[in-house]
Amino acid sequence: MATETVTRARPWLPAAMLALLAACATPAPMDRPTPELPLTWPAADGAEVPLDAHWWRLFEDPALDALVDEALTANADLAIAAERITQARLQAGIVDSDRYPSLSAGAASTRSRRSLEGSVQQPAGTPRIQSTHQIGVEASFEVDLWGRYAAASEAARADLLASQWAREGFRLALVANVVDAYHALRAADASERVLRRTLTGRDDALELLSHRIRAGTASEFDLNQTRAERAAVEAQLAAIGNDRAAGETRLATLLGRSPRDLLEGTIVRGEGIDTLPLQVPAGLPSELLLRRPDLRLAEARLIAADARIREARALLFPSLSLTAAVGQESAALSRLFTAGANVINLGLGLTQPIWNAGRLQQNVELTESRRREALLTYDQTLRSAFGEVRDALAAQTAATGILRAERARAEILRDTARQAGLRYDAGLTSRLEVLDAERNRLQAELATVSARAGQRAAISRLVRALGGGWDEPVASAR
Repeated sequence: MATETVTRARPWLPAAMLALLAACATPAPMDRPTPELPLTWPAADGAEVPLDAHWWRLFEDPALDALVDEALTANADLAIAAERITQARLQAGIVDSDRYPSLSAGAASTRSRRSLEGSVQQPAGTPRIQSTHQIGVEASFEVDLWGRYAAASEAARADLLASQWAREGFRLALVANVVDAYHALRAADASERVLRRTLTGRDDALELLSHRIRAGTASEFDLNQTRAERAAVEAQLAAIGNDRAAGETRLATLLGRSPRDLLEGTIVRGEGIDTLPLQVPAGLPSELLLRRPDLRLAEARLIAADARIREARALLFPSLSLTAAVGQESAALSRLFTAGANVINLGLGLTQPIWNAGRLQQNVELTESRRREALLTYDQTLRSAFGEVRDALAAQTAATGILRAERARAEILRDTARQAGLRYDAGLTSRLEVLDAERNRLQAELATVSARAGQRAAISRLVRALGGGWDEPVASAR
């Protein structure tokens, strides 16, 4: 009686073993990062303004709006990022297909002639020439006992998400670079206008000095000093011209323009406004920063690493495969589709890795190491993100102060240069003092132009650090 009980229990042993292995194969939950975040952003000087994903419209410059639209449409690197999304989506589809049965159809026809002198003698009467005709359908399926294929699909979907956030990160960087290049170009134009205005003043001064020399009220020394100052302004003009040409090339490249347009095209400039410094709205939660594309990218890669660990662990356990074939086989083609030519094959296979020189275990350890790397990368990206915001806020405050101070200095030095000219005309000072005052005025005006461009660059730096604004979430790529 006991023997009969044991015999009846034996069919349950494989199922019990599979259940035990499944319990062993289930991975422990992965620890996810729980960063300590500040509650809110620190206060900063500036104006609280709405800022959405189209943040560049803050400058109220239609020419800039058109350039950004052009870059988003034609930039080659952005198009490459979009193709990588397509590739990741297709790769995810390929990986998902492993979770389903495969079905194939085939047909074959063979004709052979056996040897009469072979090692295996055929029974008497067996034809020497034989024909075989086959047609059928085959199906195969591997049961996903341990979630290997499900984990692979999850990893592929995480890779797809990572490629989408990579494109968003590049899109944000592209817009910021276009805005910065455009404002640098406008700064070069403004500097050139200041220098040309100064050059006109030098020419007027040279003409006046020539009259005074002929009248005996000025010296060649004054004339030569003024000529030297004029040459210095010409040198600055040449340098600004070079900077402007390089800026136009850089901006045209970002816009994705053709080689012909790089050489012959023009960059339309607008006016815009002298924007106020930005202030992060009071009470804005610091969790807003977690939607930055680079953080989302790092998080997606961490999810993919988790899934690949499960995939690698599943390879350590048995694989169960099912096969089936249905068709017709006949020696005579005319009888291929008769009832007696039916062929059916069913198969069940169970394979357990035994020894592979540690390859599978090392593969598990490799995926675990990559997961630890992904976790460290996420943590480092998070730290860098908050550091960039802190630096951007400081740069915003500093840029505002610098612009305010340079404007005041330029105004004072313009008045100083005017007074020096009056004193020289009245004979109370030398021409050298006038030239020194005008040189200081020129430097202050150029510094004001640079400070204005610096403040605009600080705005785009702050927006970029915050992930593209705070009024609406960044949309993932499609």
